[in-house]
Amino acid sequence: PVLLIAGAGMVPSTSAPWLKALGDRNLALILGAVAGLVMMARWTSRQEMEDAVRESLIGAGSILMIVGAGGAFGAVLQQTNIGQVIERLSVATAVLPVAFLMTAIIRTAQGSATVAMITTAGAFSGLATSAQLGFHPVYLALAIGCGSKPVTWLNDSAFWVMTRMSGMTEKEGLRTLTPQMLIMGVVGVCVTMLLAWLFPMR
Repeated sequence: PVLLIAGAGMVPSTSAPWLKALGDRNLALILGAVAGLVMMARWTSRQEMEDAVRESLIGAGSILMIVGAGGAFGAVLQQTNIGQVIERLSVATAVLPVAFLMTAIIRTAQGSATVAMITTAGAFSGLATSAQLGFHPVYLALAIGCGSKPVTWLNDSAFWVMTRMSGMTEKEGLRTLTPQMLIMGVVGVCVTMLLAWLFPMR
């Protein structure tokens, strides 16, 4: 799958449309799964193969349900015009802390850092000028990026990737990954606010 996706990105679609089609991430992952099953069938018994596939589906199914529910909640948030509420709130308060907190709240609630950043960035797009902010807009982007770090937990697909690939249990992931991401985000926004005050770069 990695080779197909990378190859499709490097080759123009006009010269090799078939490679572009095979490089679609969904099709590439399906082909990778099929190749894995074919290879597995050659060296294992049918019962061992069925047991392995069943165990994998049970483990992945619960994760997909949690992450999918988080993504659906994120889509609901985008339809509620929360951006207008955030923009009105930021007029009377400090912009950077509000941007950080709103991104962090959305991120924690629905699990996707991308959805959280896009939602908050859209809400603050009307304020993203040096004259309105009093400092360079890059600091606003940094605050939103820092807000996408906390809080990673069970509804975050990255949480499951990191815990599964490192061999940690869910409890161990919550004890290690979650505090680390929280510290990363808080320290990041504090440094961003300090730099915006010292070097506004208007």
